[in-house]
Amino acid sequence: MSRVRDGDLVAFERLVERYKVGVFSLCFQILRSREDAEEASQDAFVKAFRARETYDLDRKVSPWLLRIASNAARDILRKRQARTVVNSDLLAVEPDNLLDPNAGAGENRLDSEDVHRALGDLSEQYRTPLVLKYLHGLTNQEIADTIGVSLSSLKVRLSRARELLHARLWKRWEE
Repeated sequence: MSRVRDGDLVAFERLVERYKVGVFSLCFQILRSREDAEEASQDAFVKAFRARETYDLDRKVSPWLLRIASNAARDILRKRQARTVVNSDLLAVEPDNLLDPNAGAGENRLDSEDVHRALGDLSEQYRTPLVLKYLHGLTNQEIADTIGVSLSSLKVRLSRARELLHARLWKRWEE
């Protein structure tokens, strides 16, 4: 990252290559549109390159970059101001950690498509922290920094998000 800070384009290309899937995945989870997620991802990397001199070398790259991506996606979301239906078959990551492996055993077993739909039904304020925690593996503090809330607010959001997700999954399981 120190070479990127100095303007090394080859080092920046490596950074993009390493984080492009994670950035796209986050943008897609927020925007639920492949086209908008691609645009937000590109915007995020352009903004990251422009802001490279502000990067603190003592911190991890992923939370910094995911915060930029999250903000880029939210900018597009604000511009769009229309809700879209989640397209589960475009989701690239399986959120296995969101379900108890023993839950739904038997005839009414839940699958990853049920999880994706339930996750997609959540509002962005609840969906994003879950995605960052369970799909990107960020710590609570990194998530709080990424989305710009206090640690205690994040914990409340995560708790509420898990409750909402659980309720939606339980409803699907009963159907």
